[in-house]
Formats: sequence, structure tokens, C-alpha cells
Amino acid sequence: MNIYLLFILTIIIGEYLLNVFVESLNVRSASPRLPEEFSGFYDSEKYRRSQEYLTVNTHFSLFKSTFFTIVTVSFILAGGFNVFDTLARAVSSNQ
Repeated sequence: MNIYLLFILTIIIGEYLLNVFVESLNVRSASPRLPEEFSGFYDSEKYRRSQEYLTVNTHFSLFKSTFFTIVTVSFILAGGFNVFDTLARAVSSNQ
């Protein structure tokens, strides 16, 4: 493995881990109870539903992010970019 590959993989995996950390903090801070400060301005049932939506949406987002990170890292390590580069050069008439 060369240094560029390690750098790119570190950036991809680091971004994924940071995203997981931030999203987990966001979900952990969600509360189904409406804060007292907003009780006169916002319906408590709507707030509870919005917090449920946040949780479900975040879990789906984490699943999607995990899937695409695995696919991207696998594609890089399997040499997928080299295959596409070779195909593009074969099709191109600029050589």
C-alpha cells in the first residue's frame, strides 16, 4: 500500500466515524418530552412525532452511510478505479 492510498482510506473512514459519532450524539440528545420553554408554542404530540422521525431517519442514514463506505473502500482496495481507467483509455481515441 502506498501513502496516497492510506491517506485516502484514512479520510474516508475518518469521515464515516465522525459522522457516526455526531449522529449518535444527536439521537441520544433527542427527548420525546417537549421542553417547558416551548409548551405554549408547540404541540407536544407533534414534537414527539418529530423526535421519532429524527431517530428513524438517523438510523436509516447510518445504515446507508455504512453500506456506501464499505462499498467505496472495497471498490478502492479491489482496484476498481484501475479497471475503469483501463476501460476509459481503451474507448478513448486520444492516445
